[in-house]
Amino acid sequence: MRVKRARLVKLGLLGLVLALALAAAYTSSLIVQQQQTLREVSRYNPTWLVSQAALEISRLEGLTMAALVPDSGVDEDDVQLWFDIVMNRAQVLESGELAGLVSASPEFAAIAAEFRRTMRVGQAIMEEPATPGRLRRLHALFGALNAPMARLAAASNTHGGELAAQDRRQLGNLHWLFASILGALTLCAFGLIGALLRRNRLLAQARTKVEQQNRALERRDHELLAQNARIFFMAHHDALTGLPNRLMFHDRLQEALMQQRRWGDGIALLCLDLDHFKQVNDTLGHPVGDMLLKAVAGRLRECVRDGDMVARLGGDEFAVLQCGARQPERASELAQRIVEKLGAPYDLGGDRAVVGASVGIAVVTPDLCSADTLLRSADLALYRAKADGRGSFRLFESGMDEQMRARRTLERDLREALAQNEFEVFYQPVFHLQGQCVSGFEALIRWRHPDRGLIPPVQFIPIAEELGLIVPMGEWVLAQACADAVTWPGDVMVAVNLSPVQFYSPGLVAAVRQALQRSGLPARRLELEITESALLQDSKTVLATLHELRALGLRTALDDFGTGYSSLSYLRSFPFDKLKIDQSFVREMAYRPDCRAIVKSVLDLAHELGMTTTAEGVETEEQLDQLRRDGCTEVQGFLFDRPRPAADIRHWLAPGADGSVLRRGGGVRTETV
Repeated sequence: MRVKRARLVKLGLLGLVLALALAAAYTSSLIVQQQQTLREVSRYNPTWLVSQAALEISRLEGLTMAALVPDSGVDEDDVQLWFDIVMNRAQVLESGELAGLVSASPEFAAIAAEFRRTMRVGQAIMEEPATPGRLRRLHALFGALNAPMARLAAASNTHGGELAAQDRRQLGNLHWLFASILGALTLCAFGLIGALLRRNRLLAQARTKVEQQNRALERRDHELLAQNARIFFMAHHDALTGLPNRLMFHDRLQEALMQQRRWGDGIALLCLDLDHFKQVNDTLGHPVGDMLLKAVAGRLRECVRDGDMVARLGGDEFAVLQCGARQPERASELAQRIVEKLGAPYDLGGDRAVVGASVGIAVVTPDLCSADTLLRSADLALYRAKADGRGSFRLFESGMDEQMRARRTLERDLREALAQNEFEVFYQPVFHLQGQCVSGFEALIRWRHPDRGLIPPVQFIPIAEELGLIVPMGEWVLAQACADAVTWPGDVMVAVNLSPVQFYSPGLVAAVRQALQRSGLPARRLELEITESALLQDSKTVLATLHELRALGLRTALDDFGTGYSSLSYLRSFPFDKLKIDQSFVREMAYRPDCRAIVKSVLDLAHELGMTTTAEGVETEEQLDQLRRDGCTEVQGFLFDRPRPAADIRHWLAPGADGSVLRRGGGVRTETV
């Protein structure tokens, strides 16, 4: 567009130049034509006037002479006519260019005076009566005037030529003046054209500069808009996962509640956090923990539908806003999908991790109709899900507020329990089937609350893990178990469970070594039980820790075998001495063929790998006989005894204690271990 406009400007300027040139040529031609006309006029006008006067005088003289001749056809009237004509010519000598010529020369002035005098005399003669003598006097009078008038005519002709030459010189000067003016106009035109071209060039440069400035301003505005958009995004989104943050989620929740009041749609709020996420950060490092949070955010996006909103509230806490009918059924279905999806293993750049998720659900009701109340209710439901064993979801119920206050009280008391020596170690016997004797005891922590009495581990162990108290508690159990076991006779073993958090604690090996040294217990009598979930975080770290523990001379057991992921790979990679079969398989193998097959396969696998086996949760004689036939090495469960304080297990250590005594003294019990 700009190129086309510039081309049009150039064509317009060229047309202007051509128009000026044509105007100059046309003006010159007019001047030449005018000069030619003036030349012709100046050639004949003065000479013709004087010559005509002289000719008329000669004609008057001739007419006078003819009037004297009889029968000539000329009478006095003809003479009178020409006399009047000559009288009129006399006025020419007194005006115009001839007046100037006559006054400029004394001779010419005398001739003019003579001409005027003669005409006065002739006038007087013409007024006399008609007589032949009158005509002769007129003839003689005008005859004397011919010669002076001829000189005057010649002088006038010369003067007319001089005037014409002077006029031609003036016209020539005027021509060159016009030409100069036209040349100057042409130069001015070219100067104007140059100025216009320069102006157009400057305007084009200015326009280009303005356009560049406008583009720069547009870029700056675009950058400012993009920056504002980034600032807005950063202010309303989580920098790590890209999910909406707490602020944006709260605003969106309030908008949804306003729409719900208008249209009556159902709204469900799901709050969730990750189980054992702190363990991932502590063992694999925060960069891997960040990778895990990103992966969790991706899986959450896959779980929800369009219109639902996923947000990260902070740390490992997430929330989902679900709108639509059929609540709370749809929210429960979504929570189940989230639990299953987030519970699958994660591959984090070569590291492997398994974390579960607990979900709390709050649905809008007449009593739960504000954003803050809904969030608080979903949090209470989340705490209830975690308290009930994690990896599950719970709907908010009105009594959860009271339960939450009780939980906070429990947390406060738990922080003080270790310092107040409120923890105890209970022991459950492990029975060796072939030797028909007690081969060891499993150490289990118990909390004897001063007001609430004995609190089961399932109620306080998850809280201790959340509060970070599980490591000092685990170290205390390890030290106490070694101190108790050193008083037992023979080669009776003591087995101590390690929390996944404790297993990845940098002070684990030192704590084990210190417990053995202070108690004096031989390392071969200590067995550390490790769950599969502790092995999924970092195989290199796990393997190094297991080798360090093995170097101390103690034994290691893989606890709850079969309930985790990729169990067979651990048996190939890690140096375990024992497999412990989870009680969920043992309890159901009598009426579920699949559990029976799993138990048999694990026993055969352990036998082939040279590992001993311990079946947990044995409660019936039928289970015991089946395990004995399948080749199980050891058993434990309520069929023999429940966990007891150290002072109450002395009868298992008496000489001669065998299986029959165990069975008679035990019996089937249903308490929770």
